[in-house]
Amino acid sequence: MPAVTFEPLRWQDAPTRVTISTHNAHPRVFYQVTAPQQIAAMVIGRPVEELPRLVAILGPAHHLAAARALDRLFGVNPPPPAENMRQGLLQAVIFTAHLQKIFFLLSAGSDPFAGLRRVAGAPQQASATHGLMDEIMHTLALVQEAAVVLGGRSSHPITAIAGGVSRYLKEEQYLRLTEIAETCVPAAVRIVAAVRDTILNTGAAQAPFDHDALGPMAYLTLAAPTAEQSQETVRLQAPNGETVDRFEVRQLLEKIDFRQEPWTYAPFAFIKDQGWPGLQSEQRPGLYFVGPLARLNGGQALGTPLADQERERLIAGRGPFPHFDVVAAFWVLLVELLQSAENMRTLYQKENFLGPSIRSVPVEMGREGQAALESPQGLIYHHFRVNPDGIVEAFEVLEPVAENNALRCLVSQKTVENALRQKQHWKEIKARLELNLLPF
Repeated sequence: MPAVTFEPLRWQDAPTRVTISTHNAHPRVFYQVTAPQQIAAMVIGRPVEELPRLVAILGPAHHLAAARALDRLFGVNPPPPAENMRQGLLQAVIFTAHLQKIFFLLSAGSDPFAGLRRVAGAPQQASATHGLMDEIMHTLALVQEAAVVLGGRSSHPITAIAGGVSRYLKEEQYLRLTEIAETCVPAAVRIVAAVRDTILNTGAAQAPFDHDALGPMAYLTLAAPTAEQSQETVRLQAPNGETVDRFEVRQLLEKIDFRQEPWTYAPFAFIKDQGWPGLQSEQRPGLYFVGPLARLNGGQALGTPLADQERERLIAGRGPFPHFDVVAAFWVLLVELLQSAENMRTLYQKENFLGPSIRSVPVEMGREGQAALESPQGLIYHHFRVNPDGIVEAFEVLEPVAENNALRCLVSQKTVENALRQKQHWKEIKARLELNLLPF
């Protein structure tokens, strides 16, 4: 079999392709990031307070992570209104990212699940699907409007600064945010129910995804403060769900190392003390992943009633956590979509954004800043050093492109092997790859 390349792959955050070649008659599949990401080169030598604006090129959540790192650098805590604005923006970012993936799932081709529904004996519901897509687009527009109100821009926010945010909201924006949140909650309920009942909870529709299950792998998440630990910590959990390590955020880059392969620009993050096992090994010590599936694999209740109900439906349909399959990964997006909608309804109240101050003005500066954040795609971490004049001397970032690189390679390998075994056409294999990679 000659080498086959699928390029570009739809819906991936980084520019990517998949190349398939033979190795002793066995397909070797390479998931490749095709462009370098040199954010450190862009920010070193710049004033440190520019970081939130500059690193937003990596995604809106990086804007917020950089602002949190500045808080640590200057030793300040944002006032409650500013913290609520930041959290409100983060919830809008999560909602938008997850809803876009659901839209991509439903819009892949003209109707990628029509054949599956015929097999299952379910009605085609073409008009219902059309109405659902309209509601998704309308809801997306509303939440992007909320992101503009809170962040100044939707995809490249600018409002988070050291110690808080740069501006108060206008009087008319308080009411508008409340209206958006109250509209999004019932919309999310309808969208989630339609996707769950039409696709994820239908046996025949699940079958192609189930064959391409990732398989057990460790996962890394940010853990909230507890009675025993007053600060955020990072939790490493084994494939069976057992917590095998818990450490302070500032230790992240002491625990994680990177492997660079010559055929991709993205490095592979792995657990340093477990070593790099390689991608061909049956055993996967050292490899881990991040993201919505990793967050829910922890098994904790979410604290928001609609999301908790959907989480229970997932458990009833797929079994108890942890999960490592594509169906569960899509279903978890629905759970977190409801959670972010409920969080927006709680946060988007006028009283949460009012107060005498929206910024704690820094009066002194340290030499290092660091912060972690759970983004829509998973755990991100920023660490930087500055000189006495506040100029960035070094910058390190840990983000899901590297942390989920091994996961995407393994999913790609398994998907292609199964598709070739079933003698699928190359066009079908590409579509299957894109869908299987989408929820991660």
